[in-house]
Amino acid sequence: MQTTIEDLGTANEELRSINEELQSTNEELQSTNEELETSKEEMQSLNEELTTVNTELQSKVDDLAQANNDMQNLLNSTRWLRSFSTPISR
Repeated sequence: MQTTIEDLGTANEELRSINEELQSTNEELQSTNEELETSKEEMQSLNEELTTVNTELQSKVDDLAQANNDMQNLLNSTRWLRSFSTPISR
């Protein structure tokens, strides 16, 4: 009987020790989870900023493409007009 009581006391102490370790691990995991949540929010914010910048840059690329197209059309029309205004040599 005494041995059983001692065994139960030892088992109880082991369970307390394991419980403390698990609580400590749980607290660490909660802290890590909070850090990850903060990082996630920061990444989402950065992603929104990058999306905005990307949209602005795409608009500028589109504007430049249109300007390039306009310049190419002007150059082509100038060449076409010059071909009619150049006298024919004999």
